Amino acid sequence: MSVPLWQAEVKDATLETFETCFAKTAARYESFLASHPDLEAVSEYTHPTYGTLRARYTDIVQHVVNHGTYHRDNITAMLRQLGYPGASTDYVFYLYRLQR
Repeated sequence: MSVPLWQAEVKDATLETFETCFAKTAARYESFLASHPDLEAVSEYTHPTYGTLRARYTDIVQHVVNHGTYHRDNITAMLRQLGYPGASTDYVFYLYRLQR
């Protein structure tokens, strides 16, 4: 079985590599949002198990944000299990940090 491309790209990656990947992904999201001025528009999404979903772009953006929180919490839990202090993943703490 072949390794997915994204896994191959991050194998043995450094923090700098992840920062670059994050910046590229952020730019793609910005481009997508800029090219879709009506975020209330409905689009279709096909899932191999659950079938076709008709949802607004705003619903999908909410899903992406929520799903990212899920993964950040998983990483924090793994770090704590390894004996490292966890990091807060609450959005409000991110806003406080930006304000400083």
